[in-house]
Amino acid sequence: SDTDLLKDDHPYYVSLINMYWNDQTCTYQVSIRLFWDDLENALEERYGEKTYLATEWEVEQANEWIFEYLGEHTRIWTVNEQVSEQASVQANNQPLSWTWIGREDEMDVAWCYLESEPIDDPKAIELDVSIFHELFRTQTNIVYLKLDEEDKNMLFRRGRGRTAVQW
Repeated sequence: SDTDLLKDDHPYYVSLINMYWNDQTCTYQVSIRLFWDDLENALEERYGEKTYLATEWEVEQANEWIFEYLGEHTRIWTVNEQVSEQASVQANNQPLSWTWIGREDEMDVAWCYLESEPIDDPKAIELDVSIFHELFRTQTNIVYLKLDEEDKNMLFRRGRGRTAVQW
């Protein structure tokens, strides 16, 4: 069964995703905190190779792989209410694209930084954050959204999927 494949070796699985709206650039700027061991496991499962992150043996394409992985598992869609419902669904099936800003290495975590492409309405979005859901049954991704002076918190556990943000 599906759960037989999922290993739960330490007591909790939590990743932290901070999303800040930048009025100047009309983009969401995102910082993601990931535990090294979980990230290495996810990359090894995805690419079939050990990455040796944050060591002198780190593979050359590590950041490229991290960026690709995060892009697949951290997705934002814009929701355009002006368009008819059917057209809107078709127009908004593609998630926004990301730009890789960089990575900072700490003791047991990596901070990864991404920026969305510019969008018109930061409040008309849907999110899906499925980081490490394929690895851990109990993985929780905590998303902190900040837009102007308003804050939102969302939890993404396995099976939640694409979710509209209510501002």
